[in-house]
Order: sequence, then C-alpha cells, then structure tokens
Amino acid sequence: MKCMPAALLLLCWLLATAPAAAVPSAAQLEINVRLLNLKVNDYATRRQIRINAQVAREDERELLGVQDSRLTVTAPDGRSVVLEPEDWKFTPKRFKVATATLSFIVVEDTSSPSVSNVPEDFLLEDGPFRLQLKVLGELATGSVSFADRLEVQLLQDEEPVDNYILHSGTQLRIYTEPRTIGPVYYKRQDLTNFAFSMASMEQAMQGGDYHYIPETPTYLLQVRIGRAEGGRTILLDPSRYIDGYQPHMIRSDQTTTPISFHSDEFRTGDVVVLDFERKDVLDPDTVFSGNARGLTSGVVHHERLIYALHTDLDNGADPGLEALGID
Repeated sequence: MKCMPAALLLLCWLLATAPAAAVPSAAQLEINVRLLNLKVNDYATRRQIRINAQVAREDERELLGVQDSRLTVTAPDGRSVVLEPEDWKFTPKRFKVATATLSFIVVEDTSSPSVSNVPEDFLLEDGPFRLQLKVLGELATGSVSFADRLEVQLLQDEEPVDNYILHSGTQLRIYTEPRTIGPVYYKRQDLTNFAFSMASMEQAMQGGDYHYIPETPTYLLQVRIGRAEGGRTILLDPSRYIDGYQPHMIRSDQTTTPISFHSDEFRTGDVVVLDFERKDVLDPDTVFSGNARGLTSGVVHHERLIYALHTDLDNGADPGLEALGID
C-alpha cells in the first residue's frame, strides 16, 4: 500500500480541523415594486407606485413592530412624503421562518383627487423618485422612474378624431406608436389559462433552467365595443388586429397597426374602447441596495393608454368608463 504524499496529508488535516462554516441566516427582505402610468383619453392621468415587501425571520419575536415600517418617497423637486403600510399580514413560523407582508401605495389621480395620497403634482414628473424603506431598523433604498413611450392616433376621413367623439357612417383608423409591437397579447396573461401555461413551460425548458423566463417588454392590445348607457362590452375579433392570431392563444410574436373599422361597424350610442399597454420587467436586484439582510427586489413598469370613443355624442360630456368593464 502506497503512502499518501505529505502535501495531501496536510490538506486532509486542515480540512478536518477547520471550523464548520456558519449556517446562513434565513432573514430576508423581498421588495416587489409595480409602477403604473395610466392615461384615459389624455384628460385623466393616474400614476402609482405599489410596493409589496415580505420580511422573513427565524425567530417570530423579531417581527414584533414590523407594522411600524415606513416608506419615504422623495420627488425630483426634493419634496418628500412618509407613508405607513396600507396593509400588513403576519404569518406564523412554518418550517424555518415566520413572515410578515407589508403593502405600500403611492398614488396621484388627476381625475379623482380624493384617491391621491401625495401633494398635487408630486408624481407628475417622470423621475427619478427615490424610495427609502425602513423595516425593523434595517434600510433599503432605490429609485424608479416613469416613462411615456406609447402614443395613439385616431383618424376619421384622415382627420384626427375631435374630443374622442366618433361619427357613425365614417371609417375609423387607429394607429399605435410604436407601429410594430411584440410580443403582443389581446388578453391579460393568466397562468390559469391552459394554453398560456403550456407556452410558458415550453419556454422555460428551452431556456435550460426550468424556470419561467419573463418576456420584456410585452404589449397588450385590445379593442372592445359597448353601449354608452352601460352594460357588457364585446371584444372585437382579435384576428382583425393581431397578426398571426391563433384561436385559444392570447399571444402573438408581433403585430402592426393601423386597426381599421368600416363605416357601418358602429352606430349612434356605441362606444369603442381601445386598451394599449406596455409592460417592462427590470432585471432583478438592480434597483435596491442597503443594509437589510437577505435583500432582494424586482420592479415591473406598466404604461397603459385607454381611449373610450363615443359615437355621435352631442352633449360634450367627458366619456365615463365606470360601466365599460375596464379593470
């Protein structure tokens, strides 16, 4: 039997006598941010920053006082607001950790000032907005910005539609900017949709890591027709405006506008509703930093335009969306 080389014996001795590595802490702060930049007929703007934060601790007692967490938002002009959680939930220890989930919302709505919880014009600049989240004495900071990258042009007889009022008996053409968009959906992504789930699984397997890989950016383009007096709106046949549309699938690689309506497709009292949205998923863990243990984060930015076009409306009133089933 041959003897081990001296160097190998020394290495084995060092490994045997080295102190065991410390077990990593299960403490974690996971921050998920959703930005919404919504415009309705260009006369109403809603900007919103929603933050969901999940705090994990091995010892439940460490979560005492988590509801006292605070979010500070600083606008580009230097004004700041401090917000307490809109909602919070404690989940007792399961397996290794107990968790608390905190929800914060920062919102400014020009059409419904009572909904806003920040000073006037606080969110109307694009940014950057500095976010500072203090949880159980630990701090996470980051910054986010809004964007205006989508546009819509509405034409009848090659003239812009005036005050969002359509004239029956006249062709309508709807152009988007960008003109070519994709991937594009005509319904919202829903993991309960079998076809969408299968497509996601196939994409994940092709990626080699067996995790769903978010597409970014993605677009939603949807056209519905309803009646001014309210009631259910009907989805226009997606094959009319989604290139490569397949029945039972909600996604296409891309499409190109304009969308055209013939002169006899809508009548007095009809409402044509266009919903156009872009969603961007930022790279994970690229926005927040700080001394919070186990800090991880993600940011999703939604930019959405909704146009409600009333046919032969003669009273000059702003179109209402309450009864049109817009979520």
